[in-house]
Amino acid sequence: MAESEEIAVEAAGTSMGITNLPPDVLDAIARKLPVAAYSNVIGATGLELGSLETVEFESDQLTLPGNESIVDTIKRVIGLSTIKLSLTGNRLNTVNQDSCHITDVAFIEIIQLALNLEVLILKHMRHLMRLEIISKLHNLRILDLTNCRNLLFSSLLDIIEGCPNLEELTLMNCKMLHNCDLTCIGKLTKLTKLSLWGIHTIPGEMVINIIKNCPLIRSLNLRFLISLVGADIEAISQILPNLEELDIGYNVKLEIADAAILMNFRNLKLLGVREIKIKNEHLGAFIEQNPQCRISFESN
Repeated sequence: MAESEEIAVEAAGTSMGITNLPPDVLDAIARKLPVAAYSNVIGATGLELGSLETVEFESDQLTLPGNESIVDTIKRVIGLSTIKLSLTGNRLNTVNQDSCHITDVAFIEIIQLALNLEVLILKHMRHLMRLEIISKLHNLRILDLTNCRNLLFSSLLDIIEGCPNLEELTLMNCKMLHNCDLTCIGKLTKLTKLSLWGIHTIPGEMVINIIKNCPLIRSLNLRFLISLVGADIEAISQILPNLEELDIGYNVKLEIADAAILMNFRNLKLLGVREIKIKNEHLGAFIEQNPQCRISFESN
């Protein structure tokens, strides 16, 4: 299909009754949009799209027509050519199973259909427990398990062993990892991004032991790690001098009592410091040395 025809197809899809279009045109439109955007078309027409490169669902925003479930739709459009799968569950504190329709059994089936995944984003999927199946994704580069509160330490160990090529790992608010020895994360030597946000019990020494083996890290999120002290931040600056993003916000015991603690960070582009103790003159000295760095006091 020529570029002008593709543009015409996109325009047609947004301005007319989309389900009345010919199947080949519907297919062309569908392949240009994330699943969440065209799921109504899929459900209404029963198109068999084969496998898509990107499959995305946000369960709290999505309504499927007819009797087709989210799981059925995912199974129909996912496959070995799918390299990115993104599932966002209910953001409310109370798990609403009806909003996500994805059980552990269904999740395992979905993963087994898409073993070539390179990007897996699971946000707010609080009810999922059988997350060790992720270890079968040997090509995985990016894994986001934000608010997957039933991620077991044993499952994390399996994932680390099975996914040695991980470059980005987000474990934000994975509560079951409290009081666990997470130095095993240091086996992921290709990491460029690591978020331990909200795993309160991780001591600074453990963070240091992790990053010693991960020299490629450029983004490090340590929000709400309540045991961090100034010496830990100084050690991080010495181990990761090329760090570009660092968030140490909401660590109420953390005090930057000496400007020298921050001065080894010469490549930072973002520094999160909300709710920590730092004198204006120390922050000012750092900003003067690093004018390229944005200081963030944001809450999220």
